Amino acid sequence: RMRRPVQPAAQSNRPQYSPRSPIREEKSGWKVATIPPPLSAVTVESLLPQWRGSRRVARVDPLDGGLMNRNYKFRFADSGEAFVLRFFDRDPSACAKEAAVLRLVSGDVPVPRVLHVEANGADGFPAFLVLEFIDGISLRELKQRGDLRSIGQAAYDAGRALAGLARHRFDRSGLLTPALAVESGTYENATASALIDHFAES
Repeated sequence: RMRRPVQPAAQSNRPQYSPRSPIREEKSGWKVATIPPPLSAVTVESLLPQWRGSRRVARVDPLDGGLMNRNYKFRFADSGEAFVLRFFDRDPSACAKEAAVLRLVSGDVPVPRVLHVEANGADGFPAFLVLEFIDGISLRELKQRGDLRSIGQAAYDAGRALAGLARHRFDRSGLLTPALAVESGTYENATASALIDHFAES
């Protein structure tokens, strides 16, 4: 009895999501390799004279992580509340855009409050904003702990947040301006699957 020859599988340009594929592996290198340089309390005070009023900065600590921006955690002497000072070194125009997006989705998604924005920078520093500091751990750290119940809860919460984001729609795809208008660009008229393929291959 003769067997029919097995035809080789058609080649596809689509990324293969095998267990050992680098696409499936977490890109742990997506963060700044070094901690931002120290920033003095006096410097922070000079950048925020109107917003802070008479409050004095007691402590400033650089935050690791992130990829394009410098982040610092600071506290005032008369309060235990912490804040984040974020400098937009790579793309200063992203400062106003990030603040606008956070304010837009704040009613549907748990995001930090935007407390102060300097879209043009000050005293030789690039654009920056002040955010509410939310204490917690990264998803990467949570996965490393191996607590499956907590990971499942985080995944559930992420799904709820994604549903919240879906409530905010624009008339077409593209790049957002700081005023949240859509302009032509790399992702104009891109479908969701095309975006997934684009970032998977990057």
